[in-house]
Amino acid sequence: MNQESDHDFQKGSITSSLFFLKLALFFCLAIVFALVGNWWERSSAGSEEETQYFESVITDWKEKYGDSPELVVADISVSFQRSVKNFHETESVIITPVGIDLEGYQEVLEVSSFPPYLRKLEVDGITCLSWEYPGGFNRDVSVRALALVRRSSTGTVILPEAPTFEQVPESMKYEAVATAMDLEEHGLHKCAAFTDWVTENSGQGSLLDRYQRIISTLRTQLVPEDEKSPDDICKALRKKRFTLHRAHVLAVMTAREMGIPSFGCAAAAPGCEYIVTLFTDQTGWLFINLENDESDYSPQAPVLITRVPLVTSFEGASHDFWYPKGAVVEANNQWIYATSQTEWQRPDKDNPNVTRAVTNQLSETLFTTGDLSGGSE
Repeated sequence: MNQESDHDFQKGSITSSLFFLKLALFFCLAIVFALVGNWWERSSAGSEEETQYFESVITDWKEKYGDSPELVVADISVSFQRSVKNFHETESVIITPVGIDLEGYQEVLEVSSFPPYLRKLEVDGITCLSWEYPGGFNRDVSVRALALVRRSSTGTVILPEAPTFEQVPESMKYEAVATAMDLEEHGLHKCAAFTDWVTENSGQGSLLDRYQRIISTLRTQLVPEDEKSPDDICKALRKKRFTLHRAHVLAVMTAREMGIPSFGCAAAAPGCEYIVTLFTDQTGWLFINLENDESDYSPQAPVLITRVPLVTSFEGASHDFWYPKGAVVEANNQWIYATSQTEWQRPDKDNPNVTRAVTNQLSETLFTTGDLSGGSE
């Protein structure tokens, strides 16, 4: 009888101990979640602590590099709001591109961010940063990054009648000329109408004049954003109806089809998501903004933050970096994919999940608590 009583007493003591242990663990976890949530809120983009941090970074960069007009800063923020229906409540990683190296024009010198980034990643000349995404705390999540860039100063463009392409930087000999057939880009390698479309729309004349006709054709065949477009690029080509994204892909791959080294880029400024970058020996790099009808063969652009098409596979990119926006990236079994994406900034839209970017001269960069400034470019 005593043995049974002792056994019951011990069993009750163990049960009681486990209960209190679980209760203590629960309170510990609650405190940890509260502390981490409060830390993230204090450390999010737009806080006073962030402003002080970036003021220090800019001061250090000015002391280290001087105030040359060739030095510019890309200022990029990525925001996810918990009030949005598709807010992703998980622990993942945010990845966003912040700048590219384009030999002969642009070089990323330094990067910094608030909150501090986890890793700096480099893919085909694109510098990306990653951060923890504490969506499980169900709080607004914002990150902000700066990229210090040196750009070459350029003068007036004089287009050559017969451009040559022998001086393409050695590091880009393949990346800048690989065709749709080489890369199987967007299914154009299977599109029988592609080559005929290039010939039909480029016409006669000098090579750059012919390419300008391609750009003009694409601009006249853009689909309004609220209008349904064909569901693949080859069908869009036959129907002559293009979204800006598909027009961007066609513009880049058509340039390569015509023998012109080219990339698709996005730049750190509103209305600069669809830029075509071309190279000739006589001019160096040239830029055409598909969204701006007056943009033809410009010698300069705001800080370039993406460069496509990719040669290297990178699952952490939004649509292989054809989209420059930041995204939450998650690994599931053997797949890596974006679970929550932002929208690229647009003056006519107020999307709470957004990537904003501006370009400023280093010598003119100032910080105030809150939203990004309008940028000097």
